[in-house]
Amino acid sequence: MIDLRKYMTSILGGPPKDHGPIAATQLVIGACMAGYTVTHLPPKFLALFEHPVAQYLVFFILFNTSHGDQTPKAWAFMDALILTLSVNALIFILQQLYVEKPKEEPKEVPKKEPVVEQVPDVKVGGPPDMNNSNVNHRHTHPHPHMH
Repeated sequence: MIDLRKYMTSILGGPPKDHGPIAATQLVIGACMAGYTVTHLPPKFLALFEHPVAQYLVFFILFNTSHGDQTPKAWAFMDALILTLSVNALIFILQQLYVEKPKEEPKEVPKKEPVVEQVPDVKVGGPPDMNNSNVNHRHTHPHPHMH
């Protein structure tokens, strides 16, 4: 059975000497960094270790092998549980802080069709050979228009 009073005393830096927060933190940080040496493994395999149960097993193995003879073996179970919960809480917080927001595509501004104002056929002054009889087809140059 786990004596929670002794366990908490140890977690807070009390005896036994080979069980404490600094040693546990160093062990886990080293193990996580060492994990980067296997990033070339298949992504589907590595994704298995994103699950809390797999993380718990890894942490339990680390603690079970690193605690000395003075530390009750049952404490490795507690250490692994506390660390699994802590790591997953940290992962959740970091994912919330560093969430990538989807880039908004620029909204398409509707194109306005140019308004062409039709002017009614009105005779505009000038000699007929200047082809000024239709305002919509009027030329500004003074030579006769040939169609």
